[in-house]
Amino acid sequence: MWIWIRATCVPFYDTYWIDRGIKEFEVMFKRKPFHGPEFDKMNLSKDIIQQLMAKEMQKAIAHFGEGRLNPSTIACVFTLIEEQLTGNLITET
Repeated sequence: MWIWIRATCVPFYDTYWIDRGIKEFEVMFKRKPFHGPEFDKMNLSKDIIQQLMAKEMQKAIAHFGEGRLNPSTIACVFTLIEEQLTGNLITET
């Protein structure tokens, strides 16, 4: 049990599923969310991204029986925000 706890721990309370969503995004798109040449030019602050995340997360729906957003839904929320910021459809590479 302790091995699992150390392997899955996150430094801040209630961030585990966001962390899993980031990892799912990396699997889907082979990069981290909000990273790349178009985002480097924007000088996005964490506050702006957090505001956009809060807005889009409220619109997202938890799958029946789960009671929370799953990692793939969180990854798709990242994708929606990236599309809003860049004006481009995000596709896998």
